[in-house]
Amino acid sequence: MGLRQGNGKNNDFGLGAAIELRAGDLYQLRRVTDITTHFGLGRHVKADVLRVRWTNGVSQTVYYPGTEQDVREQQMLKGSCPFLYAWDGRRFAFATDVM
Repeated sequence: MGLRQGNGKNNDFGLGAAIELRAGDLYQLRRVTDITTHFGLGRHVKADVLRVRWTNGVSQTVYYPGTEQDVREQQMLKGSCPFLYAWDGRRFAFATDVM
């Protein structure tokens, strides 16, 4: 689950994020498409590690996550769109953002 405070760049439900789960020899990869993403652990009682690659490129690793645990995005925005500055004859001035 993404952060619900901040500057509006947050993806509240993490839609599109990739989640990897390892439990012993079991490996699963899911893409977040809904509010809840379920994993089946088979004979394993708990997962060993859960890794989330958020849609802004930030990775988050949770070791030994609890069952039915919400994972919340750490508040780390991975930069924003790059800015272009150009020389206007007197100084460098903002021209545009590159996105």
